[in-house]
Amino acid sequence: MSHIVTIIAQIRDPVAVAAACRRLQLPPPIDGRHQLFAAQADGLAVQLRDWRYPVVAHLATGELRYDNFQGRWGDSQRLDELRQAYAVEKATLEALPPSDALHKAGTILVMKVGGAAGPLYGSLLMGMGAALKEGADAAGVLDAGIAKVKARGKADAGAKTMLDVLIPVGEALKAGADPAKLRATAERARDATRDMVATRGRASFLGKRSKGHVDPGAASSCLLTLAVLDALGDAPGEPA
Repeated sequence: MSHIVTIIAQIRDPVAVAAACRRLQLPPPIDGRHQLFAAQADGLAVQLRDWRYPVVAHLATGELRYDNFQGRWGDSQRLDELRQAYAVEKATLEALPPSDALHKAGTILVMKVGGAAGPLYGSLLMGMGAALKEGADAAGVLDAGIAKVKARGKADAGAKTMLDVLIPVGEALKAGADPAKLRATAERARDATRDMVATRGRASFLGKRSKGHVDPGAASSCLLTLAVLDALGDAPGEPA
């Protein structure tokens, strides 16, 4: 029997989720597939205090999925506290200058998000924030972030990682590609990882078995690229 509840909470920002967890003194959120009582849920999981199962945020839709069995497996007030803390942290991030917001977001990801994704994406954002503060254009901002990811992950193009999307997008941006071409570049680069064998990252432990699957880091970098293009509209070369 399933008691899973799905609500539309518009929780879409992983950085604000991580900051909310820190504010509430909760464990860092963890991205992936998570077990609820009778089903699994994909997304960013937050373990609330005294809850038997995590709350899972599906960032693409803003939905929250959880199973507290009508309060028997977790006090709903704890969920209200998470939503309130998220709103506060989201508003705080949006009030910062873009370069400072990128740096703060990167710091939170490095310090609070588990697995390899937090440090890698955190390094990307921190590098971008520093370049933006120095007055770099969009291509220079992305290039600085990519350099930080390369240094952190000790990887480059062709290793079946997030860099296999970020590097082609960066090169297209330098060449003056319009938003439509940047989208196509990101999606094509993501799909191209399907035929690669991973030599860096966790997928590298699978060796040849990693071939035939899109790399998760490439997929998430593609989603990030598309989200940035949506936010910037028709002017990718003009950072805010």
